[in-house]
Amino acid sequence: MIIVDLIKELMYQENLSIEDMVDKTKLPYEVIANIVKRDIIPAPVYAEIILNVFGFTLEEVLILY
Repeated sequence: MIIVDLIKELMYQENLSIEDMVDKTKLPYEVIANIVKRDIIPAPVYAEIILNVFGFTLEEVLILY
């Protein structure tokens, strides 16, 4: 759940919508919507792609927590 909260917080700070994230990540809308609207933890490969938009790697985030 930490990853979901972090992604949502980063999106909020950058004022990015689900559609913006789809454009930036090239992931399907449903993947981003599941995270933002349904609090579904993304697969590691998706989390890595999303976090890269904000300049982080999944490894860096997991080390912090």
